[in-house]
Amino acid sequence: MIRKFEAIKAVCPIYVGTERQRPELIGSGTLLDFGKGRFIVTAAHVHDQSTKLYTLGSNLLRLPKTFVKTSLPASGERKDDRLDFAFARLDEPMADELAKRHCFLPFMLIDCNDQLTPDACYMFSGYPRSRAEKDYGKKRIMPKLWTRTDSAATPEQMTELGYPPETHVAVRYNPAHDTNEYGKPRHFPSAKGMSGGAVWRGSGNPKDWLQTAQVRLVGIGIEDRPNDQLMIGVRIHCITALIGERYTDIRPFAGRRFGFGYTYQTGIVN
Repeated sequence: MIRKFEAIKAVCPIYVGTERQRPELIGSGTLLDFGKGRFIVTAAHVHDQSTKLYTLGSNLLRLPKTFVKTSLPASGERKDDRLDFAFARLDEPMADELAKRHCFLPFMLIDCNDQLTPDACYMFSGYPRSRAEKDYGKKRIMPKLWTRTDSAATPEQMTELGYPPETHVAVRYNPAHDTNEYGKPRHFPSAKGMSGGAVWRGSGNPKDWLQTAQVRLVGIGIEDRPNDQLMIGVRIHCITALIGERYTDIRPFAGRRFGFGYTYQTGIVN
């Protein structure tokens, strides 16, 4: 069966196996298709928790052992890693299995040159841990995808916190005044578990995004700062440039930001 393409279905849940062999949701992933290769991207701090990670296809699938991820900074603390991303190339059988449940986002919908503009809005998406339902007796896990769209933080606010607009996306939010796409009040859950999910930008009214208006992938969520009322993402060009460096067959399709210089410290983790 060929799944109908929907951009939001490029976001998948990521689980870790517990000692009782019960999968526990710890993060989100974003699936990318570069034509000659398909990839999963997540936050490095999600991968830090275990090298035995899983996601959902028609069944629970073990993710690859080998990930490329940003190295720990001099402090040795991932919280000080401002890039905080990881990715793995999927072999064809695994990618095909994942495609039974999810969609891989084609590289034409990846925007490496998005610019922060006045009144810009961004949508963060992922699987909050607090909304993940499960019935271990029936061997069922039922993650729930959430999205949040808000106005971008100012360049001054981002730079002050150490997240330059050239490499990061940030939105302001107030959990006490959240509404759904119909303008009705809702309680937005803790964002834990959304790290690694896609950050989108569309045109027109954000209420139409994912419905009648096309969206573009501009980043990957990496951090929730409730004290600052900010959600932070790393811009996708930081990730695609490194994918192109690591995989020469993907390089013509993995976008880079025009005029941007790249310097990385990364590790390959098995």
